[in-house]
Amino acid sequence: MYPDDQLLSAYLDGEVSDETRAHVEEALAADPDCRERYDRFCMLRRSLDQAPEPDFEDAQHRVWYAIGSARKARSERLWSRRVSIPIPAAVAAAVVAFAVGSVFTLLAVADGLPSDPPTAGVVDESRIRLDRAEVEQLLGAMNAGESYREIRIDLPESPRFEVRGEPALVPIGRDDASEGGDS
Repeated sequence: MYPDDQLLSAYLDGEVSDETRAHVEEALAADPDCRERYDRFCMLRRSLDQAPEPDFEDAQHRVWYAIGSARKARSERLWSRRVSIPIPAAVAAAVVAFAVGSVFTLLAVADGLPSDPPTAGVVDESRIRLDRAEVEQLLGAMNAGESYREIRIDLPESPRFEVRGEPALVPIGRDDASEGGDS
């Protein structure tokens, strides 16, 4: 087996078995071409060993300085840009901003005003404090045919309520109410 460059490099680094070492040493002694290639590997290794180790710390400082300078230059360019807007475009933007502000102001003011005046026969607001006896009064007022815009019910000040069964909202028609409504 003729040693190739990879095997000669491994032999030079001491990374071969004893059997392979003996084989390579025989080839080096017998073949001048093999010996010449091995000598070139030895010379290359000596030159690498003699070369000064690069100063990685200095290179690292230069890289960090370049990164910091690029960030600083980019942020300075962003804020130091001059923006120019044509006068008609600026006037149009101001008019649109004024119109939008006016609309929102009118909407805010209009929320506080009644949208339409109360009509005849419509009670604007009724406040009835209900207890058990007054439930009939509420139902009678609702069934009397008057139209209410809002009915507000003030609950008792006591936070305790008595639960009696599952609450349900059951519509009662005029015919059911006249028959008694109990089924």
